[in-house]
Amino acid sequence: MSALKITQSVGLGGTNDINDVKAVQTALNKLLSLITPTEALTVDGLLNTRIEKSKTIAAIKLFQSKVLGQVRPDGRVDPSGRTHRKINEKLINISVRSDAILKMPATYAVWMKTAINEFG
Repeated sequence: MSALKITQSVGLGGTNDINDVKAVQTALNKLLSLITPTEALTVDGLLNTRIEKSKTIAAIKLFQSKVLGQVRPDGRVDPSGRTHRKINEKLINISVRSDAILKMPATYAVWMKTAINEFG
């Protein structure tokens, strides 16, 4: 996944189209290191009917809080909105870093690949 593509809003008060929810769940799973201690989300396209128990909305809020620095995260990803753009920025960073590691000469020490991966 190089970029998150959604057509409608996902999360609290969103339209929550099943394919858009799956796309957000998949994207957040790729960014788990940014929103610890979140566990991997089940990619099922569903949000819990009890909002306070929705792991997907909780992960969106944690992303907004930790990565965007929002004091009052709204738990929603709108197409081309701030959260959507930041998720894509982070996904691209991960993709570029992974490509760079794969293109490293085999002579690089294993610790060097790990260091570059952790440091970015």
